[in-house]
Amino acid sequence: MIAPRSRGVYVGLALCTVTCAGLFAMVGRGAGPVDNEVFNLYAGAKLGPRNLYNPESYRAAAVSLGAKVMEARLYYCRMPYYAVFTRPLSWLSYPAAVATWRFVQILAIASAIVLWPGRKSTMAMVALVSLPVVWEVVLGQDVALVLLSVAASVALARRGHGFLAGVVFSLCLAKPHLVVFVPVAMLALGNLRFLAGATAGASLQILLSFAVAPASWPRQWFAILSNPQMHPHIQAMPGLRAVAQTVPGIALAALIIASLAAAIWKLARRVPIEETIAYALAAGIVGNLHSYAVDCILLIPAIALAIGSRQVFQRGLGIFLATPLPYLAMVVGFPVLLQTGILAIVHLAFARVVRLKPAAFSEVAK
Repeated sequence: MIAPRSRGVYVGLALCTVTCAGLFAMVGRGAGPVDNEVFNLYAGAKLGPRNLYNPESYRAAAVSLGAKVMEARLYYCRMPYYAVFTRPLSWLSYPAAVATWRFVQILAIASAIVLWPGRKSTMAMVALVSLPVVWEVVLGQDVALVLLSVAASVALARRGHGFLAGVVFSLCLAKPHLVVFVPVAMLALGNLRFLAGATAGASLQILLSFAVAPASWPRQWFAILSNPQMHPHIQAMPGLRAVAQTVPGIALAALIIASLAAAIWKLARRVPIEETIAYALAAGIVGNLHSYAVDCILLIPAIALAIGSRQVFQRGLGIFLATPLPYLAMVVGFPVLLQTGILAIVHLAFARVVRLKPAAFSEVAK
């Protein structure tokens, strides 16, 4: 016989799967066949590492596909090594490349859930009802690969393979601003092997960029990153760019980032590594100047932790962040619901470990 608890999990997964199908049906109807994030990666792979940072080349690529894309997709925002990694996309027709890339993102999310220690059924249900996951797949973004890299590095670190964990983590170099609090946690733990591995892996990717692209690529790349066209719709960002537009706003943003760093530092010394990294990923969604709704798939581990909490408020907060409401509010220019929820999750966890007596730390780590 199936145990009642297992039956409940299966029912929950079934309901979440139906919800997921409904979300895909609604969001997918408005998706353009060319104007998506795959276009930028596909065109970059076609152009090659030596010709990545000329927006007019991307405009011509869009015309060759018989379409017009939004201005931000004409700017390649990754280092040249990424065009080497994604070169196989250029061997396919564009529709086949889009389908392949979407499948890769689905596989990456599923693999991350399998690799993440504990709470797999809860994480799966959160992923299935996650509007950011639907946007990630439909738009063909690549933040799912960041989630997979972090999950794999956490699994390796738990097994004592610190250096290799760091090398795998370095694959997040495509979106380093989203994972900046992970090294903070590892530094707090004194995990120098992880940091050495991450440095070695990142260095190899940067050296590859110099090997395949002109020596001027860093200047061209930084010019792309500083271009305002790369940061449209700042009022719909879960990060702090909209806040940091004035001197008082910059001060507030600095205070928020400092508080998040302090919370992650303390958590790293008091809770299991997978919990610390879950909160570090959540902190990274807010504590940066360039993030969008799709990047919120990195909240999945922290939301799963909150839903599994014994604290009613924290559990309710996790359920709220799993629903589409805060993300819909964000994309219409009201990100404060999501930002407040993320800050609450991180700082409630911080407050909990601060209240614990030293003798209870071992119980938290179990």
